[in-house]
Amino acid sequence: MADSAPQVTNDAEREPDALEHSEQILTSTGTVQNALFPPQNAAGLLNMFNAFRNGSAHMRWLQYMMATGNPQPVAVPAGESALFPNCINCLSSPATSASQKTSAFPFREQQKYVFKCSFCKETIFNLKPGLYEIRQHVANHHGLFISCIFKKCTIRSQLREFGGHIHKVHGKKTAELKGDEALLYQAKRDVFKYDTNVLLLRYMDMPPNSVRNMDLLPPTEAKRALAQTAL
Repeated sequence: MADSAPQVTNDAEREPDALEHSEQILTSTGTVQNALFPPQNAAGLLNMFNAFRNGSAHMRWLQYMMATGNPQPVAVPAGESALFPNCINCLSSPATSASQKTSAFPFREQQKYVFKCSFCKETIFNLKPGLYEIRQHVANHHGLFISCIFKKCTIRSQLREFGGHIHKVHGKKTAELKGDEALLYQAKRDVFKYDTNVLLLRYMDMPPNSVRNMDLLPPTEAKRALAQTAL
C-alpha cells in the first residue's frame, strides 16, 4: 500500500509552542518591531540579545520613549550594572533640537555616545558610526592590538591607525594593496574588530543603535591563523 502524503501545516494552522509569544523590541537599527520569541533566526537572536542584554534598562527606555516621544535614553542605574561588573555604561546622549524631535527614533548621526569606563572611571565620548574611541579604549584595557603586515616592522597599532601606519611608514595606500598584502590586511582588521566587538557586547551597555556597526560573524580559523602572520 502506498504511503500517504505527509500533511503540511502552515504557520497559521500549526499549534504554537507554549513559550512562543510576540513582543515589541527595539532593534539594532533603532526601530520598534514585533518579534517572535523564541527567535527564529540569527537576526532575531541578535535583536533579542540587543534588547534584553540589560533588559530592564533598555525596556524601560523603550516604554518611556513610546509614551513620551522623547528619544533620549535613560541612564543605566548602578545597581543594574552589577549584572555586568566590568561594563561601560551608556550615560546619556546630547539633547535634541526641536527639529530633531520630529523623528520618532532616536539616535541621529551627529549625536555622541557617552560611556564611562568601570576600569579606570574615564568618560569616553564616541562619535557615530565607527565606535573607534570606545573600541580602542577597551582594546587597551585587554592588551589587544594589530601587528603590521610586514615582518620587519614591529609597530603594533589600533584599528584607526592601522591603515595610516601602512601608508605613512611603508608608503602603500590600503586601497592599492594587492594579492597577499590585501588579504592579510583585511584578515587582521576583521579578527581585531570581531575580538573587540565580543568585548564590547560582554562588558558594555551598548546604546541600542550602535550594535548595527558591529560585525558579529566570527572569523574562520583559517582567517584567524592568517592574521597571526606577516609578509
